[in-house]
Amino acid sequence: AFPALKNKIGFVVGLAAFVVLMVAPSGLDVQIRRTLAVLALCAIWWATEAISIYATSLLPAVLLPLLGILPLGEALAQYANRLIFLFLGGFVIARAMMKWGIDRRLAMLILGRVGGDSKRLVLYFMGLTAFLSAFISNTATTAMMLPIALAILSSSQLSAESRYGTVLLLGIAYAATIGGVATLVGTPPNVLLAGFSQSLLGREFTFFEWLKVGLPFAVVMLPLTWWFLWVTHKPKVTEIAGAAALDEEKKTMEPLALGGKYTIVAFVMVAVLWLTRPFWDALPIPGIELVQARFDDSLIALFCALLLFIVPTNLKKWEFPLVWADTRSISFGTLYLFGGGLALGKGLFASGTAQWIAASLPLSESFHPILMILVVALIASFLSEVASNTAVANMMVPILIAVATAIGVSPFLLAIPATLACSNVFMLPVSTPPNAIVYGSGKLRMSDMMRTGFRLHMIGIVVMTLLVYLITGKLFDVFPT
Repeated sequence: AFPALKNKIGFVVGLAAFVVLMVAPSGLDVQIRRTLAVLALCAIWWATEAISIYATSLLPAVLLPLLGILPLGEALAQYANRLIFLFLGGFVIARAMMKWGIDRRLAMLILGRVGGDSKRLVLYFMGLTAFLSAFISNTATTAMMLPIALAILSSSQLSAESRYGTVLLLGIAYAATIGGVATLVGTPPNVLLAGFSQSLLGREFTFFEWLKVGLPFAVVMLPLTWWFLWVTHKPKVTEIAGAAALDEEKKTMEPLALGGKYTIVAFVMVAVLWLTRPFWDALPIPGIELVQARFDDSLIALFCALLLFIVPTNLKKWEFPLVWADTRSISFGTLYLFGGGLALGKGLFASGTAQWIAASLPLSESFHPILMILVVALIASFLSEVASNTAVANMMVPILIAVATAIGVSPFLLAIPATLACSNVFMLPVSTPPNAIVYGSGKLRMSDMMRTGFRLHMIGIVVMTLLVYLITGKLFDVFPT
């Protein structure tokens, strides 16, 4: 009865917030009011699951054009964003791994290394995920790690909906986000800061300089997140009971079929291409300039996924590693979910709402530096929870550089915490691709992600503020004199 009551209350409150923001006089520009109304409706319905969250994700496609915030074509284009197809490619490869038992074999391999210690297994997964995310796409890393985690939960007779399953799956998503902060190439906001530093300030921001910024945050935040997840959810599982049984099963397992071998090739290919992609532009290979310019993570994922439908395993019987019927278990609703978040974020910027929020920052040169850092981090991080963190960084960093210049402080005092805060997103599936992917597994509840994510979000704000003030600020000499 309680979930039904929560759904009904959320439904009414969401509609009421939408109507009030649409008609109540506030002195705001009409476009900003309309955008805030759509944002409130979507946020409340997502949070309370008043209707299916996938159906809620289609609201921006309808309301943004109807209210004149975005042209129809531009709103719908967000649902075909390149990241959507990266998701799709990752989901298809993950489905092939499940079909041929690759995920189960990898689960056995990992369990063999960490034994039956359930707590250490989560730390192992989070550490490996964070390391990979520091160099390749957070989305790609999560897409690779999720099916392996699900296989371990299944193989060891643990329910993914259990507290332990929640800890493991959220741990993977959060570790991917945290790991991406560590290096300059780990996530787009970091690169944007370096670009704006060069173009607006004439100062080069090198890979190793960013390590002074991002690595301390990742090193502190990762074990803290692991501890926080364990303490918050209190899983009763201390040992992976199925580890010994899996060992026996490994001995009796039949040789891997040709379809499984092709799947491994596709998996390794996509991982290698994702990992090596940043270095391609440096290779002076004649005749491939066009490919280098267009071959991104999404294209890699789709290309490798398509090979599983194209390369036959048995010519005589005309069999392939995957057929389209195998995709029925893929959560296509997750693609709409992320598309809705992108459309909403686009509307925030097109209407001037995001700029209004940024311009409303209560900053003054009389403020203590730690207060400036805290204010910027709060605004940038919560804005990134409902809009693309790349878009938020793209908008906020140049504005903050201008604000800092106007009030007489170092631009890095505001730009660095804003950039870090754009990756401090843990609350919603639409906040960042890793969240969307683990939620798309169907094994997590929205309420678990929101409750856990909000508290972790606030912990991240505290960690970020202290580190920027105590370490990064002194290294970059950003404090007012």
